[in-house]
Amino acid sequence: FQTAMDEVGQQVGLSLLSFVGTALTGVAMRRLFSRPMLTARADDQQQVRAQEDKENRDEQVSYAQLSPHAARPTKAADDSPPAEDRVEEMQVVKAQDEPAMEQDVTEPAIARKSLRRVRKAEVQEREELQQLIDAVDVEEAAKTPRASRRLKSSKRSKATDATAAPAHEEITEPPQQEQDEREERPARVCQLLDRSLEGLTREKHRLALLACSTVTVKTLRNVLCGRLLRPQGESREDLVEEYLTSMHGEKTEDGASGRKRKSRGAQVVEEKEEEVNDPPRSARKRRAVPVSPPSVRAKTPREKKAKLAQPATTLRVGEEIEIDKCKFRIDKELATGADSIIYEGTCVGGKHEGRTVAIKMQPRQRKTIFQITTEHHVLTKLKQKRISSLHIQEPLAYGCHEDRCYILVTGMLGPNMLSLLPASKRMPARQVLLLAYQGLGLLEELHAAMYVHRDIKPENLVLGGEGLENQLHLIDFGTAEALVDLAGKRRLQAQAAEGTLAYMATTVHRKEPLSKRDDVEALLWTLLRLHLGELPWEKLGSKQQGELLRMKNRWLEDVTAGGELEGNMREFFEKLAGMVVELKRPEDEPDYSKMRKLTVKAWSKEMPKKSTSIDKASWK
Repeated sequence: FQTAMDEVGQQVGLSLLSFVGTALTGVAMRRLFSRPMLTARADDQQQVRAQEDKENRDEQVSYAQLSPHAARPTKAADDSPPAEDRVEEMQVVKAQDEPAMEQDVTEPAIARKSLRRVRKAEVQEREELQQLIDAVDVEEAAKTPRASRRLKSSKRSKATDATAAPAHEEITEPPQQEQDEREERPARVCQLLDRSLEGLTREKHRLALLACSTVTVKTLRNVLCGRLLRPQGESREDLVEEYLTSMHGEKTEDGASGRKRKSRGAQVVEEKEEEVNDPPRSARKRRAVPVSPPSVRAKTPREKKAKLAQPATTLRVGEEIEIDKCKFRIDKELATGADSIIYEGTCVGGKHEGRTVAIKMQPRQRKTIFQITTEHHVLTKLKQKRISSLHIQEPLAYGCHEDRCYILVTGMLGPNMLSLLPASKRMPARQVLLLAYQGLGLLEELHAAMYVHRDIKPENLVLGGEGLENQLHLIDFGTAEALVDLAGKRRLQAQAAEGTLAYMATTVHRKEPLSKRDDVEALLWTLLRLHLGELPWEKLGSKQQGELLRMKNRWLEDVTAGGELEGNMREFFEKLAGMVVELKRPEDEPDYSKMRKLTVKAWSKEMPKKSTSIDKASWK
């Protein structure tokens, strides 16, 4: 073992000695070969520098030889002529060199003169631009009293400087024509048409604005507000006239444009300036606080919270409107709703020419846009299904009129249920049962198309037009909604309270998901209202929905708690209310056939034996 360890130690020592020797050899070789390389590199650099210096000297010598006025070689001292001869020789040399020197100096001098001329022109142009900007600023600033005082002081200082100026300097003022052009310059371009107004009269400007499709009511209001003007008109023509007045001035009797309409801010400033400059005698001792004009008066917190009713957008009798390439004339007003007006009209041009129509108008507001759009969409979808037993409105045209209201044109139908009430305001049992029979049939077809009306009430149940006077029709689908989504799945999310409060179903009050019970229960309250003349909760408002819901639930449990019901009609309402209460889940299907059989049974008890059956009965 000791021998083996000795051999290992010898091998390790030999390897270390060989490694150290190799390293020392490398260092020595590097030093040996690096010194000549550094020396050679330094020599090369010196040679390069010497070559560059030589080339520079050669260039200087060649330039001196080519220059006609270069320095000449001096003569030796022993060959130098006398002083007088030397002076004459210098004069001769100077005379010979002057043309050459002038020729060399000419080009740089011309360049320097042109550069000075360009700089002078730039300075002069900058000064003129600054004068123009100062003139415009002075014209704008002169509108305020404080700026007018500052302007007067600046004019005095300028006049003092002008008197102190030398006599040979003349102070020039811009001609009157240039001042007029500056005053008219802000009104030389039309923002709406993006073109100059040169050669464009007021009438041509008006026709161009009316013909431009991008000039809408919203655009005109924004432009007028940007010019510090308060829009007064509602229609597109009125706003165009206000814009023309701000651009061309007020229109006189002979058609010429007169004084321009002042902005709201300028009017207020002038009124305040007149009060400050010419105060009344009674205000000299005790100055009264000037009352701000109503156009800029700050609103009180009560006025900010108050919702002032804006004037409703209406259509004039005899006015013609164009919707979907058809022209309709307004004949008379039929009814007015919470946010819509219904007119009777006649188609005077288009594919429905000569037909009497119903024109529904809703102002262009966020709420009503969705209602009238939904109504048109639902009517179109239901008409595409071609359900012959579903009697609803026929959509004829739909669109926006003059960018201020939406129009839906449908076929003209007959009177609604409220207009059929006698003087006692209570509908006879015969007509109530006939309404229940035909109404249940309409709801069955509507629900089979997977739609819920959500606003069943007497005003939305009308008789048909010519040839369909005895058939009940359903109208006003503004709040209608589909029972399924686009994927065909049942919608089970909570619904918002839509519809008329008095006829609203209890499930809607509780904000349960959409269901077919909503329309059936609303039809029940409609029948009860027409039979009794008034609902017990009809006078309750939206803030009393809790009490209203309790009254409806109590009546569903006991129909005698809601009013005077006797005999056959009491039995009919009790059984119909029981069928409605059985619909506890949103997916429960009403038994329409059982409800119609109940109606037929009550009809047979109410009418004589030889009377007409309910399916062939008339409303008269």
